[in-house]
Amino acid sequence: MKSSVIHKFNRAVNTYDVWSDVQIFAMQKVCERLPAYQPAYVLEIGCGTGQLSSHLVKQYPSSRFLLIDAAPNMVFHCSKKLGPCQNVSFEIMDAEFIQETALFDLIVSSMTMHWFSAPQETLQRLKKALRPGGVFVFAALGSSSLREWREAGLACGVDLGIRDFLSQQLLEENLPGIDLQVHTLRQRYDDSWHFLSTLKNIGGTAAREGHYPVSTIDLKKVMHTLDHQHHQGVFITYELLSGLWRKPL
Repeated sequence: MKSSVIHKFNRAVNTYDVWSDVQIFAMQKVCERLPAYQPAYVLEIGCGTGQLSSHLVKQYPSSRFLLIDAAPNMVFHCSKKLGPCQNVSFEIMDAEFIQETALFDLIVSSMTMHWFSAPQETLQRLKKALRPGGVFVFAALGSSSLREWREAGLACGVDLGIRDFLSQQLLEENLPGIDLQVHTLRQRYDDSWHFLSTLKNIGGTAAREGHYPVSTIDLKKVMHTLDHQHHQGVFITYELLSGLWRKPL
């Protein structure tokens, strides 16, 4: 995960919870798929402000937790939200560099994996970090997300630098036997400015690596195009991939 992503999430720490409607939906899908038993050791990737962390700690009171995030401000905020917990440890860590082997009984991630620079390699590391029989539960953005924003950029001949989100094929190839569900959300915004403000306030504006920033003139052109395609607010599609994978014994 590159520094631009970390920087934007650091800045969004105080606004994230208020603007995170899609993220809350994703968290709910993760919670629906959590195992009923008490896992001994749980890793949460991208703990953020602690929305999911709070639920995990309540659901698994006898478990030990390692909650990680690459953004220091998020880790600090999460630790404050949870308060003193003897069974919870925090670490500022990019999950793409995790090196643990057969350590965790449950790995959980909500709305973080689509920020990975090398998702295939990271998935292999996470598989190694699970104990045999361990479970990986996650939700992340799929490749059809932000389709309307992408199309408005193409119509204007402007490369918006939108990241390539996760594909179903990549997940199925790297997590054989995965139980994968696809959810499509059409989120309404008042206009393109409201949409971009939402992305900014949740730290979601980081472009793909190596992309040169879009000029103000080009950005306004794309916003104008998007606004004129929708007459009663702007609708943006989010493809949410919700997965459950169990490591073979």
